[in-house]
Amino acid sequence: MTGRDHRAAQRYIIAVIAGGVPPKFLAAIRTLLDFRYFAQMPRFDHDALAKVEGSLRAFHDYKPAILTAGARQGSKGPLDHWEIPKLELLQHIARSIRTSGAVIQWTADVTEHAHVTEIKQPARSGNNQDYYSQIAQHLDHREKCSRFDLATHLVSIEEGGSLEEDQEDQEDRELEHEPNLEALHIFPTRKIVNYFESAKMLASGVVPDTARPYRILASSMTAFRLAVKPSLRVSTDEAADMYGLPDLRSAITDYFSRADHLVEITNLPTEKMQVWFKVRVQLPNYHDPQLLEPPQSLLALPPSARVPIGWYDFAIISQSDESDWPSNGLRGALCVRQDILIILFTTFQGTK
Repeated sequence: MTGRDHRAAQRYIIAVIAGGVPPKFLAAIRTLLDFRYFAQMPRFDHDALAKVEGSLRAFHDYKPAILTAGARQGSKGPLDHWEIPKLELLQHIARSIRTSGAVIQWTADVTEHAHVTEIKQPARSGNNQDYYSQIAQHLDHREKCSRFDLATHLVSIEEGGSLEEDQEDQEDRELEHEPNLEALHIFPTRKIVNYFESAKMLASGVVPDTARPYRILASSMTAFRLAVKPSLRVSTDEAADMYGLPDLRSAITDYFSRADHLVEITNLPTEKMQVWFKVRVQLPNYHDPQLLEPPQSLLALPPSARVPIGWYDFAIISQSDESDWPSNGLRGALCVRQDILIILFTTFQGTK
């Protein structure tokens, strides 16, 4: 498995095993994931370190449930111990953070990328012969170009050139000969769109000609964006049959009746129901709420020839601003699948 596979497994494992394993088994996996995410924080204080240590202690309290279920497997069958070297190393992370700072600063991404700029790229510029000598010559030529640019820059300043123009020229020259910092994944390769700001602009009437209801909406912690055109326009009964949701009509009626800002609907219209197969979701960074995460897509595709069993992404959405995921677990949270998506992102003609 690659690192990308591991990250995907971390995102989905709770949803996959929920209901199929004992509660303490599920709690052990969740607390271990909490530990992994807490340990990646960019900065720590005493409270943050307490969360790191608390989640690891909780994992050790719950981990016997994994052995009881026989899920700790080896090549010869179930194992009855936790003799895992990497698990032992987790005991030292909090102490290491106290003495050496955040773990994330010790990432090897930059040094690993140096193999690309210092070996692979110079090797490609040659003729696949005498690799060592040609790579050395390439690096030598690049250094000489950099020194030449620096010398001409200093001469141009002595001759009375504009300092601002010289700085811009120097930056351009440096970009020609220095590694691309964006390729090092230090900075984002594209600007992150701000759905929160867009929702605020729509709500304030800055864009008066926007389609109603608004396709971008946001709470204090979550922003949603829908496409301008819905994926389907079907009746409630057709949508219920398509998604296998026999109680869809009653669920939508109950949703509207519980919303204080909406008029209670007793008879839902049978036509003009709009359904979106995809919604874009954006969240602030958990460790630094001033930063925004890139938007992600949640899909709710009904069964079809292309996807015979459908495609239903899983998400956990807090129902109140006071909720603090993952510290408070699933309390005050809404587990979202395709049925909730249809209810939340369905509009009826004539309904505000």
